[in-house]
Amino acid sequence: MKLPERWQDGVAKEGRAFSDFFEVPDGDAAREHLLMNLRLAEGIDLAAYELRWSVRPDAQKIAALAEEGLLSQTGEVLRATPKGRIVLNAVIANLLN
Repeated sequence: MKLPERWQDGVAKEGRAFSDFFEVPDGDAAREHLLMNLRLAEGIDLAAYELRWSVRPDAQKIAALAEEGLLSQTGEVLRATPKGRIVLNAVIANLLN
């Protein structure tokens, strides 16, 4: 839906502008949560992530990536470093596999 007017009309008429909805499995949503938050300067709060998804990225993988200078962790907050952001897709793939 590229025209804002069509979107606005759909919301006014139906309370929403999208016709198709689908449920995202928790595993996929957790992966997306990690991926999107590591793209932010704020990073990801690992305690909140674990509380929400009942899973946590592997501490040994985080430590190895931090040793390479790709991630930094302060308390429960995990962030990609400037060096890590350059290769963020590989960093995330490493964390998730």
